[in-house]
Amino acid sequence: MPAKMQTSNDGELTAIRVPGRIARAVQHVRQMLGAKPIRRPTVDPALTRRAPIERAAEVVRYSIARAEYWLSPGGTLRSVLRLCIKAALLIGLPAIIVGPVVLLLLEGALAATASLAAIAANLAALSISLITAVIGFAVLIALIRSFLRRK
Repeated sequence: MPAKMQTSNDGELTAIRVPGRIARAVQHVRQMLGAKPIRRPTVDPALTRRAPIERAAEVVRYSIARAEYWLSPGGTLRSVLRLCIKAALLIGLPAIIVGPVVLLLLEGALAATASLAAIAANLAALSISLITAVIGFAVLIALIRSFLRRK
């Protein structure tokens, strides 16, 4: 960080550290995220008087808190994780709620499409049968007329 010289009331020069661009940007991001500094984790004074399972849980809690403090004592990691969880819920909950409804509608559309395809196939078969029947009757009538004219 660059240092700035300033004179105090008694005429003595003192160096004041002015944060650089990166430090100011980090401070701005922390402020935007609402990061609050994390207290340094401490071991529970009653740890030795606890039951073994409670001691194990306390040791795990202390280890995780110490790792979190080591990674981000300013609380930025916690704020970013909180923001990510909110974004995941914002995206995930509508997908979980709306997804099954859309899937149900698509399954209904699939069933309706299959029914419509079956209806179209039946109508095509019926029209071919009717055309064959009409042609058959026309041929039959033509044959009957030709036999009646010969007599």
